[in-house]
Amino acid sequence: MKKKSILVLASLSLLFFLPQAAQADEMSQKIQEQTQVVKQLEKEVATITDKQTAVKEEIKAFDTRAVTLENELTTLHNEKEAIENEIKLQEIRLVTLEEMASLQTISQVTTVKNNSVENQKERIDALRKEVTEVEAKIAATNKTIAAEETNKEQKVAEQKELEKAAKAVQTKMANEEAAIERLEAEAAAAKKAAAEAEAAKKAAAERLERAGFISPLARSYSISSGFGQRVDPTGYSGTGHDGIDIPGSAGEAILAARYGTVVEAGYHSSAGNYAIVKHDNGYYTYYMHMTENFVSVGQTLETSQQIGTMGTTGNSTGVHLHFGIATGVWSGFVNPTNFI
Repeated sequence: MKKKSILVLASLSLLFFLPQAAQADEMSQKIQEQTQVVKQLEKEVATITDKQTAVKEEIKAFDTRAVTLENELTTLHNEKEAIENEIKLQEIRLVTLEEMASLQTISQVTTVKNNSVENQKERIDALRKEVTEVEAKIAATNKTIAAEETNKEQKVAEQKELEKAAKAVQTKMANEEAAIERLEAEAAAAKKAAAEAEAAKKAAAERLERAGFISPLARSYSISSGFGQRVDPTGYSGTGHDGIDIPGSAGEAILAARYGTVVEAGYHSSAGNYAIVKHDNGYYTYYMHMTENFVSVGQTLETSQQIGTMGTTGNSTGVHLHFGIATGVWSGFVNPTNFI
């Protein structure tokens, strides 16, 4: 008997506690996995942020160089303009010198002291050469400015892509963090369910040891029709009620109230789909009006093993389980509320 009790307690642990405990462990594992994903995403955000900082510095450097180049370009244009103005003045002076030279020739004077026409032409040629050199510098500066602007545009485009990537990663990270919150809530619920299942397992084990039976349902229950005399709602079964009616939902699992052996199972015009289980403590349990019957005659059952599903077959006015306890087969009925 002691060995059987140990087996029963082990059966209760498997049925009531392990699924919830396994679910809590699974939630904890998922939280750890999601946390690792978030940490990796945080690293990605940090990497992108570093790149954004570097690109911003490069763009800033482009802007600084652009100001310098624009200043250089302005200086070169001013220099060119000054040289061109000087050329105009020198050309006017050349015309004057040529006129003076013409007058000197007439008066048989061969030179104009310190202001020869040839010297003036050389000076003008030198100034024009300077203009050419300045124009080359302007062209080179413009080319550099164009290249800098192209590079800056590329960096600005890169910055936009980095911002887009950062936003995408941050959105993903927010989703992952929300998922972690959901998992934590589920884990808390699973932990609570596991604790409740453990408490229910202990209570059921204590009940089994004390009273010999546990509830045929995996939940607390109410009674819609008690044991003993009553007004029969169907009009077919008389005024004596040899069990209790427990309401529920169609398809709800019906469990063995104690380990034992099935002595009857099938369909009865009044009981509907039913099963009777013989137990080692001298009692029989009855399960009636089931939608489905999962057991057969001669089958050995463990405590809390599913017998069938709740329904409304036979003489029944609604979905419920008729549960009975007796000292014999269809005889010796006792009030189940004294046992479960």
